[in-house]
Amino acid sequence: MSVTYPPESSIGLTLDDVAHVLKAYKPSAWLDSKNIDIATHCFVLASKIKEYRSHFESILVEFPSSSNFKDPDLLKCTGMLKAEDIDTSYYVPTESLLECSNAIAKGNSVQEKCSSLKQQLSDISSYGAVNGFSFDYGGIAAMVSFDLPSNIAWHTWHINISEKDSNLDYGQFGFLIPYNHDPNYR
Repeated sequence: MSVTYPPESSIGLTLDDVAHVLKAYKPSAWLDSKNIDIATHCFVLASKIKEYRSHFESILVEFPSSSNFKDPDLLKCTGMLKAEDIDTSYYVPTESLLECSNAIAKGNSVQEKCSSLKQQLSDISSYGAVNGFSFDYGGIAAMVSFDLPSNIAWHTWHINISEKDSNLDYGQFGFLIPYNHDPNYR
């Protein structure tokens, strides 16, 4: 199973390689999975994760926005992941989320920009397939406005930790990936 980030081509790094190297550190991992919206691919990932579960403190598997959680096989796979104590999240489409947040920030009518996304997230949370939403922090205004169930964790990136909103309850957040302009930061 190759570890890469499209459109970059694979350099031959595999999930096996990563798991063996990280075993000594037992880190948390966010798997930004691109093709597990196909149930057979999800099952392959689920069996690989089961093999290496003990190498990690926690694991988040992010499902792409194209995922159809009405598919019984995909639901079975998310159930397998959750049975292994793996967190699952749905990737909230960035463009739609940012459009909604921008409409809120400008005081514009949010009905057309936000209503379909809000309904989509509400529906997804009701299927029980995922226990989180992952999104660009630039869309936080929209996420807050949607009044989604509090048992759904939020996983986010591009958060500037020094400027985080003190009015938010960060208890609902899971993984936070800070934004850093320094190309040498490690």
